[in-house]
Amino acid sequence: MLFNSWHFLAFVLVILALDALLHRHVRARRMMLLAASYYFYAQWNWQYLGLIGLPPTPDQVDAFLKDETPQAYDKVIDTLLASPHFGEKQARHWLDL
Repeated sequence: MLFNSWHFLAFVLVILALDALLHRHVRARRMMLLAASYYFYAQWNWQYLGLIGLPPTPDQVDAFLKDETPQAYDKVIDTLLASPHFGEKQARHWLDL
Protein backbone atom coordinates (compact mmCIF):
# COMPACT_ATOMS: atom_id res chain seq x y z
CA MET A 1 0.00 0.00 0.00
CA LEU A 2 1.42 3.30 -1.01
CA PHE A 3 1.03 6.37 1.13
CA ASN A 4 -0.05 9.50 -0.57
CA SER A 5 0.11 13.03 0.73
CA TRP A 6 -3.25 12.67 2.50
CA HIS A 7 -2.03 9.77 4.55
CA PHE A 8 1.07 11.70 5.51
CA LEU A 9 -1.03 14.75 6.43
CA ALA A 10 -3.35 12.60 8.58
CA PHE A 11 -0.33 11.05 10.28
CA VAL A 12 1.17 14.47 11.03
CA LEU A 13 -2.16 15.75 12.39
CA VAL A 14 -2.49 12.73 14.69
CA ILE A 15 1.07 13.25 15.95
CA LEU A 16 0.39 16.96 16.56
CA ALA A 17 -2.84 16.16 18.40
CA LEU A 18 -1.09 13.62 20.61
CA ASP A 19 1.74 16.07 21.24
CA ALA A 20 -0.74 18.79 22.23
CA LEU A 21 -2.54 16.37 24.53
CA LEU A 22 0.72 15.34 26.16
CA HIS A 23 1.82 18.95 26.61
CA ARG A 24 -1.56 19.82 28.12
CA HIS A 25 -1.22 16.94 30.59
CA VAL A 26 2.34 17.93 31.52
CA ARG A 27 1.35 21.58 31.87
CA ALA A 28 -1.62 20.68 34.10
CA ARG A 29 0.58 18.46 36.26
CA ARG A 30 3.23 21.17 36.50
CA MET A 31 0.61 23.73 37.54
CA MET A 32 -0.79 21.30 40.12
CA LEU A 33 2.68 20.75 41.62
CA LEU A 34 3.35 24.48 41.58
CA ALA A 35 0.06 25.19 43.35
CA ALA A 36 0.76 22.49 45.94
CA SER A 37 4.27 23.79 46.61
CA TYR A 38 2.98 27.37 46.89
CA TYR A 39 0.26 26.23 49.31
CA PHE A 40 2.85 24.36 51.39
CA TYR A 41 5.21 27.36 51.40
CA ALA A 42 2.40 29.73 52.36
CA GLN A 43 1.27 27.37 55.12
CA TRP A 44 4.81 27.00 56.45
CA ASN A 45 5.49 30.74 56.25
CA TRP A 46 2.18 31.42 58.01
CA GLN A 47 3.23 29.10 60.85
CA TYR A 48 6.43 31.06 61.34
CA LEU A 49 4.73 34.44 61.19
CA GLY A 50 1.82 33.31 63.35
CA LEU A 51 3.85 31.65 66.08
CA ILE A 52 6.97 33.79 66.41
CA GLY A 53 6.22 36.82 64.25
CA LEU A 54 9.28 36.34 62.03
CA PRO A 55 9.70 34.71 58.63
CA PRO A 56 11.94 31.62 58.36
CA THR A 57 15.62 32.24 57.72
CA PRO A 58 17.31 30.65 54.69
CA ASP A 59 19.17 28.28 57.04
CA GLN A 60 15.88 27.12 58.56
CA VAL A 61 14.41 26.57 55.10
CA ASP A 62 17.45 24.53 54.01
CA ALA A 63 17.38 22.45 57.18
CA PHE A 64 13.69 21.70 56.67
CA LEU A 65 14.14 20.76 53.03
CA LYS A 66 17.06 18.43 53.86
CA ASP A 67 15.05 16.62 56.55
CA GLU A 68 13.18 13.87 54.74
CA THR A 69 11.54 12.27 57.76
CA PRO A 70 7.73 12.30 58.05
CA GLN A 71 8.04 14.20 61.33
CA ALA A 72 9.91 17.14 59.77
CA TYR A 73 6.92 19.49 59.96
CA ASP A 74 6.22 18.47 63.56
CA LYS A 75 9.84 19.17 64.47
CA VAL A 76 9.55 22.68 63.03
CA ILE A 77 6.37 23.38 65.01
CA ASP A 78 7.95 22.04 68.22
CA THR A 79 11.01 24.22 67.62
CA LEU A 80 8.82 27.27 67.07
CA LEU A 81 6.82 26.62 70.23
CA ALA A 82 10.05 26.21 72.25
CA SER A 83 11.51 29.42 70.82
CA PRO A 84 11.77 32.49 73.09
CA HIS A 85 10.29 34.50 70.22
CA PHE A 86 7.03 32.58 70.69
CA GLY A 87 6.80 33.78 74.29
CA GLU A 88 7.66 37.34 73.26
CA LYS A 89 4.94 37.33 70.60
CA GLN A 90 2.35 35.96 73.03
CA ALA A 91 3.40 38.41 75.77
CA ARG A 92 3.05 41.48 73.57
CA HIS A 93 -0.68 41.56 74.34
CA TRP A 94 0.09 42.19 78.01
CA LEU A 95 3.07 44.47 77.50
CA ASP A 96 2.84 48.12 76.56
CA LEU A 97 4.51 47.79 73.17
